Amino acid sequence: MASSSAPAKAQSEETSSRRGTNKKYLLAFLLLILLLLTALSLHQQTAMTRSLLPSLSDSFVQQSLSGQSTFGEADLIIQRSFEQSYAHMLPCKKSSWKAMDSRIAIDCMQQTRDHIMSQNITVPWWFQTLLRDILAGGGGVYAPWHHFYTTKPPFHFCTVGKVATTEWRKVFCKLNAQDCVDDSLSCRRNCAWKTTQKMPAKAPWAVFVRDPLERLLSGFLDKCYNPRTRKNQGHCEPNVVFNPKKPLMNAKNKTYANLLDSLDIEGQEKAMFGAYVDVLPLKWNVHFVPQAMFCDLHRNIDKYD
Repeated sequence: MASSSAPAKAQSEETSSRRGTNKKYLLAFLLLILLLLTALSLHQQTAMTRSLLPSLSDSFVQQSLSGQSTFGEADLIIQRSFEQSYAHMLPCKKSSWKAMDSRIAIDCMQQTRDHIMSQNITVPWWFQTLLRDILAGGGGVYAPWHHFYTTKPPFHFCTVGKVATTEWRKVFCKLNAQDCVDDSLSCRRNCAWKTTQKMPAKAPWAVFVRDPLERLLSGFLDKCYNPRTRKNQGHCEPNVVFNPKKPLMNAKNKTYANLLDSLDIEGQEKAMFGAYVDVLPLKWNVHFVPQAMFCDLHRNIDKYD
């Protein structure tokens, strides 16, 4: 019994040893596969990042991917968006906002449009509609009613839509109240914008900006959410979608129902906001135009005090 059990025991131990060795090899093999999959995933992510950033310089991408840059993924996306859009805007020959009016702005925007078309530059569709719409309504973001100034104390102020413009108008109306020659509505509105006194040559320039997402939501709640405001003001554009003044007709001359009148949006505020964000660039309203476009800030922000 003892002599026969010894070989069996030895064989059992040898089998266990082989199994242990096999497990080690299997674990090592699985670890190797895991490392290869991780390396492949990182390679694919790097390739994807490079494909998303065709307009950025190689050095910028290399620094970002190697960890030598403080830029994160969001910064890279913003940089890419800039290089595909705003970077193509030409400098205005008369770029000083002190001399800027809607006519000069129209000429500058036309130069940019001509440059993009003549050079066959591909820009996002939303940027094409932005260049088209920022001058709407008598000058749009360059119109004189975005430029307030007073001598008490002397300073110039750029007003941006949905950045407390109504309240700033009240402030300047009080500052310039003595300049009003009568109490007519026209005079009071003009006094809110500008003084009739001569401005000092070195009067400082100021502007307030707002968190872009907060401003977008504020504009939606103010101009789109309330049905009466939406219909009376017409600022929730495109009006052909959100506030058609006449029935929309299809190819067979059949009338489409008003989009919002035909939907039950009670309790669907987020869905409506999402729908508005999707179609907003079809027709830019001045209250939703990016703040950088107002008063030529994207060219002259460094001149502000």
